[in-house]
Amino acid sequence: MDTLKIDRSFINGLGTDPEKAEIVRTMITLAHNLGMSAVAEGVETQEQLNWLQSFNCDYAQGYLIAKPLPVEAIETLLMQNNCDRPPITPTPILSN
Repeated sequence: MDTLKIDRSFINGLGTDPEKAEIVRTMITLAHNLGMSAVAEGVETQEQLNWLQSFNCDYAQGYLIAKPLPVEAIETLLMQNNCDRPPITPTPILSN
C-alpha cells in the first residue's frame, strides 16, 4: 500500500466539526509518517480544499475538482489527450 484514502464522511465535517477535522489531520499525518500519500475523497467546497491544503494532504477527489462524466464524454476526453485509459492518480492539491 502506498496511499491512504480518506472517506468523504470525514471530509464533510471539515470547517464545522472540530473532531472530524482533527481526525482528518491525524490520518494525513499517519499516512505521511508511514511513507504514504493521502487522498481525500468527496471534496465539494473550496473551504474543504483549503483545510486539506493546510493539513498538507497530497491529493483530492470530488465535485469541486470535476463532476462525473458519461462514458462518451470520457472517451472523447481521452482521445483528445491521446490516452488509452483514464488516469489512475487523483488530482494533486496545488498550493496557492
